[in-house]
Amino acid sequence: MNSLHEHLGPGLKGNNPLHFLASLGTFRLLYLHDSEARMKWDLENNPFPIYQTTLDEKNFCGLLAEDFGWNENKFKALKKSSKAEKPKKNPQNKGKNFEATQANRFFTLYPVIKGKKRIEDYTSEDFRELSIKLVASQDTTKTFPLQLEILAAFGSDGFLKGENSICPSHLSFSNGGSGQLLLKDFAQCALHVSPISLQKTFSGEKANDDEVTSLNWDPADQRSYALLYGDPGNPKNKVPCNATVNALAFLGFSCFPSVPGKKNLHTTGFFKKNKTFRWPLWEPFITFLTMQSLLVANSKAHLGREPSILWLESERFVLNKRSFFSPSTLVTTEGG
Repeated sequence: MNSLHEHLGPGLKGNNPLHFLASLGTFRLLYLHDSEARMKWDLENNPFPIYQTTLDEKNFCGLLAEDFGWNENKFKALKKSSKAEKPKKNPQNKGKNFEATQANRFFTLYPVIKGKKRIEDYTSEDFRELSIKLVASQDTTKTFPLQLEILAAFGSDGFLKGENSICPSHLSFSNGGSGQLLLKDFAQCALHVSPISLQKTFSGEKANDDEVTSLNWDPADQRSYALLYGDPGNPKNKVPCNATVNALAFLGFSCFPSVPGKKNLHTTGFFKKNKTFRWPLWEPFITFLTMQSLLVANSKAHLGREPSILWLESERFVLNKRSFFSPSTLVTTEGG
């Protein structure tokens, strides 16, 4: 019997919707490698996730990084080549998107985002074709269920926007406003993920990447006036974005499927006319499948005879045509 290891993530705060989604994204990838993995929250202090798995410290971050396309040999080669003289830029390459780089890497969700920049780029035909292809796939890496879950989170071909476009999930905050495009932004974030960036993210060390756009799920992303700018000492003066947290959060997005409602699309986890996002933090270790059941429950859910669950919620609001989350508030406490 393999021994169990516990991995703490004090750098991910459960009362932040972005960090909560990132914690679930970590759990989803962990489930690919260890179906018996479990997760709970430390509720004593500022809540953070704890994972229990057969993966040791090296494999925990290493395997998760590989799911994003990180490759140790290519990383070493890139690091070595960076010391050599850099070739002159070719003006003809200007404007190429991430695919030129991403296509040469193994990437868990590459079939889903290839050629797409936002959810609305999917027509109902695109959506059905890829869904059928994934279901029929003889996938040996066990990643196609995750790809299907992401599609289910995108929307449903039973409810369309306009004539033939998939209506985006209520968690899609990057849908064209200010140049934000959910799938493109996620793909750019994924390119920054490495074992080191994951270690820093889980431990809480500073791991900011200035060259990416966030997915807008952190309440701190809502900045006005002078707060729109970052460090004046930074030549590019951009607001820092932790690419690894955002990349993980996109995978957590897969845990919240969307289904057709009476008048519009409904996204799991949203209440009060799809304006309030509610999520649980639980104290006992549970499996990924149990967690999925908990996510679709309401705030009166119980785990066992003496449950201990915190329910938090954030309001979704629109400012200057962009969606944001408000800081979270406590809904109710069960047990404990």
